[in-house]
Amino acid sequence: MKGMGRRDFLKSSVAGLGGFIYLSSNEKRPLRMVEDKKEGEKKMVYRVLGKTGIKLPVITMGVMNTDNPNLVKAALNAGMFHLDTAQTYQRGTNEAMIGEELKGRPRDSFAISTKARLSIDQKTGLYSEEATEEAYTKKIDTSLKSLGLDYVDIYHHHGLWVRETVL
Repeated sequence: MKGMGRRDFLKSSVAGLGGFIYLSSNEKRPLRMVEDKKEGEKKMVYRVLGKTGIKLPVITMGVMNTDNPNLVKAALNAGMFHLDTAQTYQRGTNEAMIGEELKGRPRDSFAISTKARLSIDQKTGLYSEEATEEAYTKKIDTSLKSLGLDYVDIYHHHGLWVRETVL
């Protein structure tokens, strides 16, 4: 596959910027929402994630390099609401560590996003024959089991890196 040339890159960048400006100018609802502040509490700014209705704070905690459960516990106790993890973080142990810290917490007191990728043939950049719906379902089930949850709030298909993989 031939890479994108400079001219095509510039065209797509301008088109993307134009679309962003157009969509931003046509936005009907406010992009920022501030929760009511009680005496002594800090304000947290939230945004709704697209048309999903999922309301998330603008500050989240990515736990890719976090192997310390006390840090995660302190973040959750301090009001951190959204944690972002993945099956492969900390050599596959991150989701289980996060799951331990979530035990006993009300499910509506946190939001979790995680991600997985399917096998990609390094020579062609296309999904390998092992990339099946069953393989993806197995990855989702593994994450749910590791986290000790019935569902995650956001599940990312991670690692798309060539155009042909999404067509």
